[in-house]
Amino acid sequence: RRIKALENFIFIAVTSLLTIEIISVFIPYFNEIAQVGSPLQRGQIYRGYTGNINILAYVMLIKIPFIIYYQIINKGNKAFTFLLLLSTTYIITAIFATRSAILALFTVLVFIIVFLLYINKTNKHRIEYLAFKNIFKIILLPVILGLILNNVSSYVFDSLSVQDRLGTLNSISEDSSLSQRLTYYKSAVESFIEKPILGKGIGTWEIESIKYVVQDLTNYVVPYHAHNDFLETLAETGLPGFLLYFGIIFYILTLLLIKVFDKKIEHKIRLFSLFLTSALIVYLIDSTFNFPFDRTIQQVLLFFILSISVVFLDIKNKASKLSSIMPLLILIITPLSIYSSSRLLISSSQQAIFLMQFNRQDYSSPSLETIDKWDMDYKSITATTLPMTTIKAIYYIKNDKYREAIPLLKKGMKANPYIYLSEAVLGEAYTKLGMSDSAIYYSKIAHEASPKNSLHFGNYLFSLAEINDSITIKETFKSLDPEFNDSTFDEIYLGVMANITDPSSADYTLEGLDLNIQSGNDQLKKGYYAVKVGIRNMYIADEYYQTGLYYFEEENYTAAANYFENANKINPYELAYKENAANAYLKIGNDARALELLNELIDNYDSDSPKAHYLRGLTNYSMGNIELACKDLKYAFDEGFISNITLYQLACLQN
Repeated sequence: RRIKALENFIFIAVTSLLTIEIISVFIPYFNEIAQVGSPLQRGQIYRGYTGNINILAYVMLIKIPFIIYYQIINKGNKAFTFLLLLSTTYIITAIFATRSAILALFTVLVFIIVFLLYINKTNKHRIEYLAFKNIFKIILLPVILGLILNNVSSYVFDSLSVQDRLGTLNSISEDSSLSQRLTYYKSAVESFIEKPILGKGIGTWEIESIKYVVQDLTNYVVPYHAHNDFLETLAETGLPGFLLYFGIIFYILTLLLIKVFDKKIEHKIRLFSLFLTSALIVYLIDSTFNFPFDRTIQQVLLFFILSISVVFLDIKNKASKLSSIMPLLILIITPLSIYSSSRLLISSSQQAIFLMQFNRQDYSSPSLETIDKWDMDYKSITATTLPMTTIKAIYYIKNDKYREAIPLLKKGMKANPYIYLSEAVLGEAYTKLGMSDSAIYYSKIAHEASPKNSLHFGNYLFSLAEINDSITIKETFKSLDPEFNDSTFDEIYLGVMANITDPSSADYTLEGLDLNIQSGNDQLKKGYYAVKVGIRNMYIADEYYQTGLYYFEEENYTAAANYFENANKINPYELAYKENAANAYLKIGNDARALELLNELIDNYDSDSPKAHYLRGLTNYSMGNIELACKDLKYAFDEGFISNITLYQLACLQN
């Protein structure tokens, strides 16, 4: 009777929720196909009412054991539950393509099938609906159909099939997601070993984890979670906390498994125990690869399953003195909890504003008068672990209140000692105040702790530039990881060196640098030109160039050519000056000078500009140098600069 009551309640809850979840995925999925022609695999538009598709994958997956159970006991419309199982399989494997969820699906299905056959074999009388033929129709057939549809959609929409997704697990070293998680696991184990009994404290992992990855951080996006709730709980709460939390789950899991193996009890009880066990196994697999502990909807589902299990197992509460005073304790704690929650709610709204402005690098609002009224202590850090007082200090710095920012930054160092944003900004504040020693001290700490962060690198170099220490600046730049390729560091280095050295030191500044100045990176070009010809000359050359463009537009090609030539004489490293000068000379019929400039541009400066090759090709063609012309025209054609094939055919293919 107890199973019957639970069956009815769970059936309505599970089928209703799973139907809603499937619809919430399929509506945007088919809408995407109708509008775009093909769906976006793993698109966040399919996340339904959850935070992301990975959460929804497990939210749906944890219901699958119950759907199979109702298929077996023939409850509800079999065609409908069959469709639910098929749809869920397709969604998890084809639309979400969440690898851990795919593995969890296969693992749980194998577990269920093996134990269904075991229950049938060990039962006193063979159960017809537990025969393999029936199991195949109920479980394997919808899953196989779902996988077939997965491969069909993969072929039609050119997306990854389930085999492709699981195939990526073979190369852990090449998969950044897997190698990153292994790093997190190792870090969590190291943290647990440091404090195995008490742990580091609930919720501290997002801060604690930073010190294990800070050398590789390029910004302030931290791990937040270990992607394994077992290890994260161990690190945060120690062994006692781990046993208290997961002990409850494993205790109930053990009691359920005992019933599954009990040959003396009714097979329906064993079946119900099996499917409750399977649902808990889904949660535990999720805990192995993700962090359901931090996801409210998954915790609700866990407590739902645990509650059903407690009722089903008929676990009784033992009377104790603590039970009698529990209502009084709740009465006392509730007002405190409400007060704490209200403060956290206010803090969360203020954090959201701070983080939005920080990410935008816009500190024009809110005003200092407004943020001075905000609570910086409860909580002292944002959801992304940035200290509240540090962001407030940045507002002060942007308003030229450098001295007022310093105590806020030092407070931020204590709130999160591992992120090093406070030290980096503190170095900037001291630089603005002209306190070079303090500026260098703090900005060096930030850079050495997190050398791949361009803000830390820049602030350290700016502080060194205040004392014209070009030697340390160059040594710092050379000490960067050679395998770390970020042109931002080149830009900062060149800009700083250009400000404290003159063009005669260009060889020293550029020694050992492998720069692609023609890559299209304007900031990199600017830094390079400033080093080679000096900042002032760089801007003078640009003024000549802009004037030349004006005259070119006015069709005064002689004046334009002169201004382009003058720009080129001052800064011969900006290849556009030569190219435009050559173009202007062609316009006035001075082909000889144009060809001279184009030869210099392509042969001496290795220009890969299709336009330059095109202009030289036309010039040589007009001079009768057909073979030379066609080489350049072919290059321009291959690069897509010549859109009209007729021109190329007439010039070259017919000769």
